[in-house]
Amino acid sequence: MVYLILLKILQITSANPDDSRMKETFFNILQMVLATVLIGAIILQQKGTGLSGVFGGSSNIYSTKRGIEKILHYITIALSAAFFGVSLARLFL
Repeated sequence: MVYLILLKILQITSANPDDSRMKETFFNILQMVLATVLIGAIILQQKGTGLSGVFGGSSNIYSTKRGIEKILHYITIALSAAFFGVSLARLFL
């Protein structure tokens, strides 16, 4: 949603001679939004990663992801791919 709004703003002001500065601002904002959402998705996945592993209380039992945990995992992958893509686009544009 934010991406579409920023893209529309970029299209409206593309006749402006300050076009490169506008693109830079657009990619900065998009990268900040993606980074914030990605950090939130990663923090939501953290579970049972306290100091219990240091004292031997860790249980390393493999379990499959189900339900919302699986959806959150896929959302995190998509967000990280989008962040990487925006970073590359910003580098080459």
